[in-house]
Amino acid sequence: MKKKDWQALVDHICRESVAPRLERILDRLHPLELKHEMPIQSLIRAMKTIRYIESEIRDDQDLTEIFSAKHLNRLLHDLIHGLRVVDRWIVQTGIADEIRQYHSEIVDRMEAADFPEIDVQLLRDLGYDSPEQELVLMVRRSKKLDAKFSASNSNDRWHLDFSHSIESSIEILESRCKNKDGEESIAPTKQKRKWLKGLGAICKGSAFTIVDATLLGGFWNGIVPPHMASVGAVVSITTGLGDILSGAGDLRGE
Repeated sequence: MKKKDWQALVDHICRESVAPRLERILDRLHPLELKHEMPIQSLIRAMKTIRYIESEIRDDQDLTEIFSAKHLNRLLHDLIHGLRVVDRWIVQTGIADEIRQYHSEIVDRMEAADFPEIDVQLLRDLGYDSPEQELVLMVRRSKKLDAKFSASNSNDRWHLDFSHSIESSIEILESRCKNKDGEESIAPTKQKRKWLKGLGAICKGSAFTIVDATLLGGFWNGIVPPHMASVGAVVSITTGLGDILSGAGDLRGE
C-alpha cells in the first residue's frame, strides 16, 4: 500500500470509528471534570521516578531506602488513575476494539514522522533526551507486536486484548499498594527490572493515549494540522495501547 493510500485509510478509520466516539464522551465532561480526568502531570511525575529507579537503584536495594512508602504509593495510584482514564475513554467507548480490528492496517506504513509534534514534547516531559529516536523505537515495537499476533499459523491474534491488559494491570498495581504499615512492596524481589520496565511502558502508554485522545477531541485546534489530528492521533493511541499491553505482560512476568 502506498503511503498516501495508507494515510487516507487511517484517516477514514479515525473519522468513522474513533473520533466520533471520543467526541461524545469528552463533550459530556465539564471543564473541571476534564481537568480531573487528565492525569498527564501525575504520569510525568511517575515516569521520572520510574526512570530514576531504573538508573540509580541496585537490584538488591529496597526502594523504601530511597523513597517513602507514601511516595511509592502515590506512584502506583497515579498509574492506576491513568489506566482508568484510558479504560473510560478508549475501552468502554469501543475504540480499543476498533483499533484491535484494524491494527495491522494502522501499523502497516506507520513511521516516526506520523506522530504529532505534541508527542515529541510529551516524550521530553517524560524524561527522554532523544524523543525522535524513541518514536522510531515505538514504531518498531508496534510492528513487532503486530507480527507476533498476526502470524499466519497462530491464533494468538485474538489475544491482542487491550481491555484485559488494562484490567489486569489495575488489579496487579492495586495489590502492590502499600498498606498503612508498609507491608507490601512496590516491586517484587525477583524480576525487579522487568517489573519496572512494565511500569514504565504502562505509564508512557497511558500518557500517549490520553494526550492524543484529547487531540482527536478537538483540544488542540489551530495548533496541530488536520492530518496530524486524525492519522497522527490514531497512530499514537495505537502505540500507546500496545505499550500498555506489553507492560501488562511484564507485570505478569511473561
